[in-house]
Amino acid sequence: MNLQLMEDYGSEAWKSHNNMLQNMLTRAQAQLQDLKKEIQELNWTRKNMQTKAGEELRHLESSWVSLVSRNYEIEQACVMLEAQIAKLEAEKASDD
Repeated sequence: MNLQLMEDYGSEAWKSHNNMLQNMLTRAQAQLQDLKKEIQELNWTRKNMQTKAGEELRHLESSWVSLVSRNYEIEQACVMLEAQIAKLEAEKASDD
């Protein structure tokens, strides 16, 4: 009896099972493609953010170098003024 049922309905059961597996595979592949697309978009967004951050860092570093140079120039000017003040005070002291 089981063999008779298997002969009568077995191939249809396998076809149905194969169709179900094929549908599962199709859905899984679609999900995989969606995930790959999301990952690619995320990586692109991160790359853009990092590129912009790099540009900003280069700009800030350039500004920092400029400000340090300007501070050095100001310090040099202060040293020169202090030397001139000391010279003038020395001249004034010698005149008195």
